[in-house]
Amino acid sequence: MSSNTLRRGRPNRLARAGLGLLASALAVVAFAGFLHMPLGRPLFAKLSGKSCPFGRSSALSIAEIEGLRRQGLSSQLGVDRPAPVRPALGFELGKSREADVTAWARSNRVSCRAASDKAGLECAEVPLELVHRAGKERGSLHFRFDASGRLVAVLAMVKLPTVERAVELVAAAQASLKQALGKPSRARGELSREYLSRGALAQAQAEYRFRDYSAVSSATNMGAQGYYMVTEEAQILD
Repeated sequence: MSSNTLRRGRPNRLARAGLGLLASALAVVAFAGFLHMPLGRPLFAKLSGKSCPFGRSSALSIAEIEGLRRQGLSSQLGVDRPAPVRPALGFELGKSREADVTAWARSNRVSCRAASDKAGLECAEVPLELVHRAGKERGSLHFRFDASGRLVAVLAMVKLPTVERAVELVAAAQASLKQALGKPSRARGELSREYLSRGALAQAQAEYRFRDYSAVSSATNMGAQGYYMVTEEAQILD
């Protein structure tokens, strides 16, 4: 292989790798997850002056982790009125406690592990039916707790191989949110096969913002990763 061929191939490989990293970051950025990924940990250290709370040697307390979450969420909240209800994939934000979530996982044989210096739980291979969504697929659940052990945020992530299924699942989630909360505060992109198939990072998203609650439902084309990421997030601020 010639040196010219190597030079031509290297940028393409780097571009694909960069796209994959960017797409992965996009999939979890709504939950501030990017700052805790290997790629984002140096940035987290610069922003906070401390190591990543998902790392093994975090210097952040649970209260400090919760403070960062609240700071990020407060900058995004919209209308100055409380949410009429606060749907959260079947969980009760502000009422359920870490012990309740752990008991739920145990009774449903869901495998979870502690995360963020015990400020959270990450659960893998969770059937959709357990989060009140129809389908046979499985995904991951990410929980966050405040210093008193209250559940304050939950994020569901599902990888799907087809755009049709991604549209179907997100349409059902957004219909449920609309029924409970009314029209979204903000919508971006178009939830359709044509729009999401345009290319990497094409995304359709609906946001619900209240004084004390936020919900986001989205589908993202992950490009070279070969799947569509469906996410549903709910957080409280009270």
